[in-house]
Amino acid sequence: MTRPFRFLPGAFRAIFFLISGTALFAAPEPGHSPPARAALPAEATLAEAAPPDPALKGAIANSAVRPVIDPRYIVFGYHPSYRDGIEFHYRWHALTHIGYAFVDFTDSGALQTASWDGRPSAFKAGGSAEANGVKVHMVLRNDNFLEPVLDTVMRSPALRQTVIANVIAAISADSYVQGISLDLEFDWEAETRDGITLFVRDLRAALDAWTAADPANRPRMELNYYMSPTFSSRRYDIPGLIGHLDHVILSCYPWAGGFSTRVGAVADRRFFVREGNDYINAGVPHPKLVLALPLYGFRWETDSPVYGATIPDRDAPANGAVGFKDALYATTLGLSFGGPLTRNFEEAPEVAWYTYSIGGVPRVVTFDDDRALESKIALARDWEDPDGSNGGRPVGGVAFWEMYWIATEDSYDPIGQQVVERTRTYPHVYQFCAEILSPPGTTKFPIARFEGNNPDFRWRDPDESPDTRGTAPNATSRSLAPAPGAPGAPPESTIGMAVDYAFAGFDGGRAFFRHEILADDGDTGVLDRWAAAALVTADTQFEVFVHASLTAVADTVRFVVMDDDLQLEMSPPLRLQAGWQVLSWDMAERVLPYNTSEPLYRDGDGAIDTRGGRDIAFLGFLIERNTMGSPARVVFDELVYTASDGAQDSGAWMLY
Repeated sequence: MTRPFRFLPGAFRAIFFLISGTALFAAPEPGHSPPARAALPAEATLAEAAPPDPALKGAIANSAVRPVIDPRYIVFGYHPSYRDGIEFHYRWHALTHIGYAFVDFTDSGALQTASWDGRPSAFKAGGSAEANGVKVHMVLRNDNFLEPVLDTVMRSPALRQTVIANVIAAISADSYVQGISLDLEFDWEAETRDGITLFVRDLRAALDAWTAADPANRPRMELNYYMSPTFSSRRYDIPGLIGHLDHVILSCYPWAGGFSTRVGAVADRRFFVREGNDYINAGVPHPKLVLALPLYGFRWETDSPVYGATIPDRDAPANGAVGFKDALYATTLGLSFGGPLTRNFEEAPEVAWYTYSIGGVPRVVTFDDDRALESKIALARDWEDPDGSNGGRPVGGVAFWEMYWIATEDSYDPIGQQVVERTRTYPHVYQFCAEILSPPGTTKFPIARFEGNNPDFRWRDPDESPDTRGTAPNATSRSLAPAPGAPGAPPESTIGMAVDYAFAGFDGGRAFFRHEILADDGDTGVLDRWAAAALVTADTQFEVFVHASLTAVADTVRFVVMDDDLQLEMSPPLRLQAGWQVLSWDMAERVLPYNTSEPLYRDGDGAIDTRGGRDIAFLGFLIERNTMGSPARVVFDELVYTASDGAQDSGAWMLY
């Protein structure tokens, strides 16, 4: 393979500050004027202010839930401290690690731990990460990536030991941390390189000694190292490092960005595969190589509306990062600039792109869409080496910078008819990781496990839906609760989602418990159909554990989905029995129409309408009763999906 491009450290610096520092975004583009935001508190603020539930804390301590990812792989999600609040909507089952960024060391060896010490409860002991078996790493960097700090510390044995002592002190003071991930950037000479090698060696020894001092109560601490997109023996002494590291996290980006003179792919598959093989050839074993993929793309002002166009001004205000969610929305649902905008695809770099113009000036956006991300994640399972013999084997997994880019906090509530700060999350990446990187033979994949103390706020109180009727005033609620310890309970789970309800009328009633799908804050009449609990094909089967109280016996539950025509369809009624049972619905069998009063949804027609891809959204459950009765509780747990033929077709995504 020819080597048409080599990444330069200075270029890495230029783009990284655009996407990771304080200058996070390009100037917003005109095109729509969102309605004024309602004066509502942020969901994360509400949740963090709530007092901890002692019952949940005890349940979490006994949880045996683990991610669905094959132990051969890791799925490492970076969470910068400035994204605190988005974690309530993480799909924990598809992650193995969270890298909480950043803890900086200064030129005196001191650590700046304020954000780490004050991180959200989800990442601390008793939080959702622990409840789901997800490890939390402290991401350690040279002070705001200042190279003089790196040189000063790594060239001084005394300062190296000071940093190590402070790291040990920080983890000793913390009750939920399983590792350190180094992020040392950007460029340095051989003397600094050799100091880094000694630092990694000594840090590994100190971490092992810390665990050995109290092995019954201290986990083995992992040690990872995030490395540059291009291999250089001047920067990395792989033989000296690799024996002390659990994983090398290879930055597969940025191969295009704020430094570019022509439009290109941020994560060009040709280039990061080439560099990954260089790392392997230098001594990184396959199981230790992790592919860090970007969940953002990039937008440029260009001289023409084509891929590869010249970028006249690299500092143009419109140039900047564009997240996966925003780009996918723009090319499938968005109305701005005459959208939805046409999505194109470049095969060699494996990247999607689209274009539009403002004032006659073209913009071109490139991003990894569902097709590109699926293919690149699959490289972890089946690495390739066009020029050598490294291919055909798995590597150590994937990482993502960063989880925010598949979500947004700005939405429109069609029921309340107001702009709200409610998170919309696109589940594609989570579903890819769960399906591609789960153990061979896995056929059931979680939609929601309800494990932890941090709720996914999209699961709403049935009272909020106009489809709920016949209930007593303020008689419905939903809350995370310890799962009842009765026969037939899910074997690992200790927490479920409890729905409490009471019907007031003698002619019965219904309570619609759903994972709400919101609209965009700009396109308020467009339902953001991709921000669903899960997206599946029409031949999918659903399954859920349900525990019913004695007063819920003889009530019924139906599964509810939204099809490609935005019509709601449902299963036949499934009768509840006291205690635990497993309810299931195969959409390839009987389907009934659901008539709805919720805006933007449409009444069903008793058929699953599809274009053939992942265009069916799981919505929730309809609880029904034919007579008035006592208040009741139903606990849902371990909601999963599988295809009727026992295996999801991971290639059948959106045909838009």
